[in-house]
Amino acid sequence: MDGVLATGTELRHTRFGAQVSIPVLLLSICLAAQLYLVLFKSFNWDEFLHYNQLLKLRAGTFDEPFQSVHLRLLWWAPDVAANLIDQMRAARIFVWGVHLVTLIMIYGVARQFTNAANAFFAAFAYMGAGYVFTQAFSIRHDPFVTAVLMSSLFLMAKAQLTLFKSICVGVLIGLAGIMSFKAMFYAPCFAGLAWLRLRETPSKPQLLAKLVVISVAGALSFAVIYLWHTSGFPHTVAATPLAHTGQRPSFIPLMLRWITIDLPFVRFVLVEIALAPLFFLCAVLAPLAWTRVGLRGDAKLALAGFLAPLASLVFYRNTFPYYFEFVLAPPAVAIAPALGIVRERYGNAFLSLVLSAVPLAMTVLEPRDMIKRQRALIDYVHREFPKKTGYLDYSSMIADYPRILTVLTSGNGIRYYYEARDPIVGREIDRGKVAFVIANQEVIQAALSGHPFPGTFLPDDMAAISGNYVQQWGVLWREGVLIPAGSGAFRFELRRDGDFVLAGAPLTIDGATVAAGSIIALSRGPHLVSGERNSPVTLWRGNRLPTTPPNIPMDRVFTNF
Repeated sequence: MDGVLATGTELRHTRFGAQVSIPVLLLSICLAAQLYLVLFKSFNWDEFLHYNQLLKLRAGTFDEPFQSVHLRLLWWAPDVAANLIDQMRAARIFVWGVHLVTLIMIYGVARQFTNAANAFFAAFAYMGAGYVFTQAFSIRHDPFVTAVLMSSLFLMAKAQLTLFKSICVGVLIGLAGIMSFKAMFYAPCFAGLAWLRLRETPSKPQLLAKLVVISVAGALSFAVIYLWHTSGFPHTVAATPLAHTGQRPSFIPLMLRWITIDLPFVRFVLVEIALAPLFFLCAVLAPLAWTRVGLRGDAKLALAGFLAPLASLVFYRNTFPYYFEFVLAPPAVAIAPALGIVRERYGNAFLSLVLSAVPLAMTVLEPRDMIKRQRALIDYVHREFPKKTGYLDYSSMIADYPRILTVLTSGNGIRYYYEARDPIVGREIDRGKVAFVIANQEVIQAALSGHPFPGTFLPDDMAAISGNYVQQWGVLWREGVLIPAGSGAFRFELRRDGDFVLAGAPLTIDGATVAAGSIIALSRGPHLVSGERNSPVTLWRGNRLPTTPPNIPMDRVFTNF
């Protein structure tokens, strides 16, 4: 689009000159630091959730069509290693490669509006923009849909829009729509480019026909990919996470719960602004920069479309750190001229240092013990429960085991569960399907303490949880009964019979003396402990004592993203 500049092509063809080495070196160092995080940063709760979805998709038990097609591209990951953490690391490396595609596409689109140096720094600024740096390789759909959409924008912006390119753009848009409903936030970007193309072309009817082709190809792509993706699903697909409860929220209320202002999530926006101040400052000053460098009005309008996704930060509820990897990609193109003004005033080296400071600091400050805790907990559970029993946790941390709730125990997930009034947790505990609980979220911690948060677990759930789990190792709780120290009688009630092993000192139960380490069969109903107890003891459900866990603190197993 050579006509986007009112003053000719000088700005587009300005080169780095002699100052190229420092920016390229610092970008390379930042990419190397990001690759380090790919391998050694702990996995956040959402990555475990998505990896569990991948395993269910491979097993033929997954039935959620939207925001899951990216899992097809990670189909191979479980085959690369026996260890769950190493599998997820391999998946992250692939996702990081997808992120590199996004960087290239940002450069390519920005190059249509400005020179190579400014386009380079647009990609650099995006890569190092706070949460983008730490979340761009996350096992989620966001890196995939971002790369797909930026690729389609590049095809639409680059050179002549041929019929073949129009079809490709439409196919990519349809794929993005299946990957995430958030793809709609990029609509102003496409509209701005379409307007710019329309203003420049001497043959407007032909361009309008190609825009129709894009729309038709997008709709067909969406339909074909949907049918292919869901063809192997086990039953009629459901677009909500509570298909198993029989109560599904309708589409409009579901969307309204995501598109709303929510103060706990606003803090992530404020932190991101603090982590990427130059990026957001350039976004604010971008219109002034467009005027200063001589962009025509239609080019300004197109770049305004690239800034438009930032408006979603005002009303979109789900602005977790991983969202910025998606939402900041188009604005990175729009701020390229503003970055050019900074570069011209202070030099390439200074701008490179500013853009690399936060990413490198975040690399140094990243906790290094959390992924060790995650590996230790997962490995220990695998050893202790080799039969892959069911369990309760926040988001499928033991991704290859059957979590009894498919929803998160927070936010909309636990809200839907509570409103459905179906006590899945209590029922599964009574069936003996919940051998352990991982208290890796405050809602679960509150329930285990006997003080559940309102609107979370149901009364029947709490009746089954109460007194039936004992904390063994930090966040890990196992089925059992804790007998406190004391000299008086202690009564407890079991909701189902079974074998128990006594850990600690000998105990008198229902008048019979039980030696430490002995197995005792207890029936359903009330039981009485009598006699002197100098210290607390535990009756662990099962026919063997738990092995000693690793000497690793297990109070927290997730970082704050």
